[in-house]
Amino acid sequence: MKENCFVRLVTAEQMERLRDLLDAGGWTLESAPYCRFKASRDRTSVAAYESGKLVVQGKGASDFVEFLLEPQILGEDAFAGTDGCSVPSDGPFQPHAGLDESGKGDFFGPLVAACVFVKNRETAEKLEKLGVRDSKQIKSDAKIAQIAKQIVPLVRGMAGIVAVGPEAYNRCYVRFGNLNRLLAWCHARA
Repeated sequence: MKENCFVRLVTAEQMERLRDLLDAGGWTLESAPYCRFKASRDRTSVAAYESGKLVVQGKGASDFVEFLLEPQILGEDAFAGTDGCSVPSDGPFQPHAGLDESGKGDFFGPLVAACVFVKNRETAEKLEKLGVRDSKQIKSDAKIAQIAKQIVPLVRGMAGIVAVGPEAYNRCYVRFGNLNRLLAWCHARA
């Protein structure tokens, strides 16, 4: 199963309260470059950066955000309506890219990697309003197709797609030696 990722800008006070809460809760705390702290437990990690950015990722990230971060630190539903990988409207916007693949576990059909570069807040807000998020969180293929048709005009010239059909997949797999290297190549091309 794919890991979840949540990104949020928080205050220095919120970071310190979170650090105390995690320390008391048995999380493993450590220092890291550019971080106020990093914490991990049960395949979930938290990185609190000096810039104010808080990154939560791993298998338990959704539960961490819903049951610990929001009620005990933020006091709000900080990631409502998103998959969490967005910058809140009150924080600074940084141009960024999103990248994912589909089809690596399928027996038939292509392996497809797609990347979208979002260079301004206006485009990011439009994508969020459309409901763009991890496809596993969208209930139907029909909804995915509907959203896809609306994404294309918004990101024209700022997206790349790589499709590797079954025959090419077999050739590439032999060439790269394992799936992770093949995926890395697809991601880089996209």
